Amino acid sequence: MKDEFKETKFYKNGFVFINKKVENDPKIFLEYKEPFIKNKHNFRLKTHSTAKSAIFDVQMITQVDIHTKIYRPFFWDKIILKKAVNKIPFYRFDSIKRYFPSVNSVDEFISKKLAEIEVDVTGLEKDIKNLLPKDKLNICLSFLTVISEEIHLTFGDYRGTKTFRREPIPKVFRNKKTMIAKFGCSS
Repeated sequence: MKDEFKETKFYKNGFVFINKKVENDPKIFLEYKEPFIKNKHNFRLKTHSTAKSAIFDVQMITQVDIHTKIYRPFFWDKIILKKAVNKIPFYRFDSIKRYFPSVNSVDEFISKKLAEIEVDVTGLEKDIKNLLPKDKLNICLSFLTVISEEIHLTFGDYRGTKTFRREPIPKVFRNKKTMIAKFGCSS
């Protein structure tokens, strides 16, 4: 901090209001509501199509025939959805149980919480009509990652208390001294 600021009346006599950071444990809230899972997601398949044009030639525009089809991943082979869930650490049972206390197993989480999810898959018509298992897995990984990130941002590991205490500014904000060790110097 600048020395001029430390000499001001605000710094010497002012206060800052601070709350405490506590672990966010859903079990301690009687009014706890499980996270909302968005049911509509989008996924764009790679088209694997290329076009070639020269810089000084007449500009040629190539049109790629893109289509969209709605899928419900819950009705695909259950192995694909389970494999996607197992690849993302957020979906370990202890984590699921923390955010969704009403769920008693990973299978129950899949059947109760992921059953209504729809994914708009966009790509070439031939690709979206007959999705390959690897495409289905990538689609599942995509929407599961989005869901886990949204839940983690909304229901983080810590929360701030609703009570604040008054602290003097010099106690909260002060110069930090850093000690640096020198290596290779002989005294």
